[in-house]
Amino acid sequence: MYEKNKKLHNFPSNMLVICEADDETFYFDTSEDKIDNEYAVYTMNTRELYANDFIEFLEKRILN
Repeated sequence: MYEKNKKLHNFPSNMLVICEADDETFYFDTSEDKIDNEYAVYTMNTRELYANDFIEFLEKRILN
């Protein structure tokens, strides 16, 4: 997914998309500093913080 998006220039280079779902697209913002070696996860539509790390992202997606 990353390579495809990079090749097609779908997103800015600092947005590493990790999930493209029907309801939302989620990404790591690699321009921000990592906290405990983890990037926070943001939503594409609102560009708001969704989860503080990948584990929290998975937990929220599973519960939804």
